[in-house]
Amino acid sequence: MQDFGNSVGDFLENSPNLAANLFKTIGVILVLWLMRILILKFVYRNVESKRTQYKWRKNLTYASATIGLLLIIQIWYAGISNWGTFLGLLSAGIAIALKDPVTDVAAWLFILWRKPFDVGDRIQIGDSKGGVRRICRLCRICRITGEKSS
Repeated sequence: MQDFGNSVGDFLENSPNLAANLFKTIGVILVLWLMRILILKFVYRNVESKRTQYKWRKNLTYASATIGLLLIIQIWYAGISNWGTFLGLLSAGIAIALKDPVTDVAAWLFILWRKPFDVGDRIQIGDSKGGVRRICRLCRICRITGEKSS
């Protein structure tokens, strides 16, 4: 085990840029994680509604993951200076390669923004009916509990 530690130490000594990027990445993750925990503690103390707490928790998770991803990409790929071009090419590639998941995310965003139904509502889609237990981002209909209507 000591040999492994020595070899990792030697590798990081010979690659100062790699070591700096690793420490920056770990720092970004820790700072975002701590900020999320502190904000959620504040929300849990001041908000009594479980539904509102749930929404805060989900939105903070998505926001911190997105911010963290953008910051980590910027740390590791310092050559990306023109974010508009990069994001345009990235979104076009993702839209072509991942058509169904992108459609699911768009439907999830529609559900979040327009709120046609919410957690706890009873709905019917085709022959299936039930209650909405959870709304997630990568599924068309998530957690519909109930039975098929006859």
